[in-house]
Amino acid sequence: MSVNPTIVVVAFDRYRSVKRLLDSLSQAIYPSDVRLVISVDFKNSEGNKKVRDFVESFDWGFGAKEVILHEKNLGLRKHVLSCGDLTQKYGSVIVLEDDLSVGPQFYNYATEAILFAENDGSIAGTSLYTHATKYYLRRLPFTPVADGYDNFYLQIASSWGQTWSSSQWSKFRDWYDQLSADELKNIPASAKLSKTVANWPSCSWLKYFNWYLTVSNRYFLFPRIAHTTNNNDGGTNMTRVSPAWQIPLGFGS
Repeated sequence: MSVNPTIVVVAFDRYRSVKRLLDSLSQAIYPSDVRLVISVDFKNSEGNKKVRDFVESFDWGFGAKEVILHEKNLGLRKHVLSCGDLTQKYGSVIVLEDDLSVGPQFYNYATEAILFAENDGSIAGTSLYTHATKYYLRRLPFTPVADGYDNFYLQIASSWGQTWSSSQWSKFRDWYDQLSADELKNIPASAKLSKTVANWPSCSWLKYFNWYLTVSNRYFLFPRIAHTTNNNDGGTNMTRVSPAWQIPLGFGS
């Protein structure tokens, strides 16, 4: 079995951010032709227009490029869900929000991780980012046990660079599409989520994926050495610029 995941960039109105991400993508290493999809949500603003003009003219030298320009505002949750749905068209995807940067070997890692996880039903996706703090607990230091493996598992999903195969995504989508209108508006108190996660804003898709992981008893695979870093430029979920989530990138294979 071989895979050739499509890179999907999630963009909105941050020109500087999307330019930095695309610059880092252009410096990465690829084994063959790689498709790039850039999905831009709609906003009636100069920033959004600048992003749209830039991505349409951006020269991708490693394969086909597709630009999706949404004609109405989806919001972050629906936008990311629509990007995940591209697994049904392309088989597997690497989803990157625009405030990320990638390391040179991110694509090789993502490809190998998809192959590794495909036949393990307990894995719901793969992260390209790794946490150095307890993300949901006052940012206390976090170091996974040194058990001799180059990956570990968490029952939290990743939004800072992640891969999904079509089978992984369809299992989540089937579950998500069965949620009631009330559950889509407010996650019930019976869900096994921390108050911090449950109270994330309604635009968050990540809290629903975390809920899915708990009810389905699935996990995300995380690398010990990160292949993405979060520049945290400030946006829909992050209201202020901060270096809090930046992390060293791996440059090896």
